[in-house]
Amino acid sequence: MTFHPRLSFPNLSSLTVPRSYFLGHHSAGLERMRGLVSTMDVIVEVRDYRTPLTSRNPLFEQLVGSRARVVVYTKRDLGSTGSAADRAREQIIARWAQKTAGSGSDHDNNGDGESRGVQQVVDFCKRQHEAADNGRSHLFGTRVLVVGMPNVGKSTLPGVTRKVGTAIKIVMLKLAVCGNVKDGIVPAVTMADYLLYHVNLHAPDSYGAWSEPTNEIGQVLGGLARRQGRLKKGGEPDYEAAALQFIQKWRAGHLGRFVLDEVSDEAVARREALVQAMGGSWNQARRAIKMERKVQAAARA
Repeated sequence: MTFHPRLSFPNLSSLTVPRSYFLGHHSAGLERMRGLVSTMDVIVEVRDYRTPLTSRNPLFEQLVGSRARVVVYTKRDLGSTGSAADRAREQIIARWAQKTAGSGSDHDNNGDGESRGVQQVVDFCKRQHEAADNGRSHLFGTRVLVVGMPNVGKSTLPGVTRKVGTAIKIVMLKLAVCGNVKDGIVPAVTMADYLLYHVNLHAPDSYGAWSEPTNEIGQVLGGLARRQGRLKKGGEPDYEAAALQFIQKWRAGHLGRFVLDEVSDEAVARREALVQAMGGSWNQARRAIKMERKVQAAARA
């Protein structure tokens, strides 16, 4: 029988994906960064190549303003095979990153290895140093701030209304699968199921050592648990432990190399519209955080 992968990830309304962590934790970090940014000469913003659209942070961009910035995309080796489609996607991202980062910015996807990517960042900082007209950088060196969320890029996309709750869940799923938010915030089996949806679209034979291609996450995790001996009393598979292993295998590049975001001119336009719908501003983010806290307090009362 021919295998047909899922073309969408269903049942979003039933997922246990918290919004309060997404809103409060990252906005608080950005608030602390506000004073630091004003003292920097160059900003190096690190994003995950596998989530190039999701990892953009409109609130952080408000902090940076016109200050010189370079956007660096890491882990390209885990999201690209060097195909023509990969190169076309990188061109779209390069144009978009240049537009959103402003005129004093640059873009690097760490294309030909880590050392070359680092050198490009250093060269950008040198150019900014040489172009400085206030003498400060020449006297005291160039102060560079490198920002990034855990394991790649510090990214938030605040949701402020119920109608964008589904989008927030997808954002959180992508970041969690990539390891950009703390493990345990999103249930491991939920993350694994979302990852399986993507793996089946790109590399459905990559987990053939313990399961035939399937859309059933229980079958995949059960097979992996039995293969690795991750069993509970009575021989029951430890699905949570297997889910974490499944996710780690993808993070290490063993379940296909692909990005989680759809990258096209149309997708970029939809992303910009989503940012506007979510109200990507400090005031709206603060109101959203306060509302979340009120809801939590009412639930505890």
